[in-house]
Amino acid sequence: MQAAQLEHLRMGLSDLRKGALFNLIGYAMLLVAMMAMLSFLPMILQLPSLGYIPYSDMMLPKLGLTEVLLILLPLLIALLIGLMGFYYFFRSTGHLKRFDAPRLGIGRTGMTLQLIGLIAIIVGLPATIFSIAIAPYGSFAIYALFGMLGIALVAVALLIVGDLLFGVMLIRMGEVEGLAEFKTAGIIYVVGPILTLIPLISFVGLLLDIVAQILIYVYSGRGIGAPA
Repeated sequence: MQAAQLEHLRMGLSDLRKGALFNLIGYAMLLVAMMAMLSFLPMILQLPSLGYIPYSDMMLPKLGLTEVLLILLPLLIALLIGLMGFYYFFRSTGHLKRFDAPRLGIGRTGMTLQLIGLIAIIVGLPATIFSIAIAPYGSFAIYALFGMLGIALVAVALLIVGDLLFGVMLIRMGEVEGLAEFKTAGIIYVVGPILTLIPLISFVGLLLDIVAQILIYVYSGRGIGAPA
């Protein structure tokens, strides 16, 4: 195996490790946001609903700007950290594709599909919502609404398919000498998104994704000789 290929493998593993770490920190920030929401739940529940506020609820403390920021700030931080995790995963697939394109190039394809899905959500949906807001009542607004739903469905499909392809890459990494453990991480990573689509057990898929991120972090560290 050429030295250049080994260097791409090392850099790919290093970026995988960084991406997994950012994703785990993002999950931790989501937990903080959920705890903040639970702590302010009485205030959230007493917000006006259809113009009606029971007298007993009016006596509760109001949800002020400080409380809203305490809820939204962890969510915003989690989003930014998650984007950093995505960036490092995307960069890792470039190195791994250069290391072994026939076997690991599928990961780059998966991350590209996810990138297209994210762009569709970030750019397409706000533009469609703006079109609906300024459109007069009539057929145009209805078409714009259907367009928004179509963009959302296509984007979600791209994100899921891309995630599955990335998981397949992890499974195939288990065929590389010294990286056999990645097959376990890949299988768990693939099962996670599938279970997330099932309403009653969607939380199990989320937990499996967290487990997969931990395994990716540990196995990548072992692969490059870093402390796990």
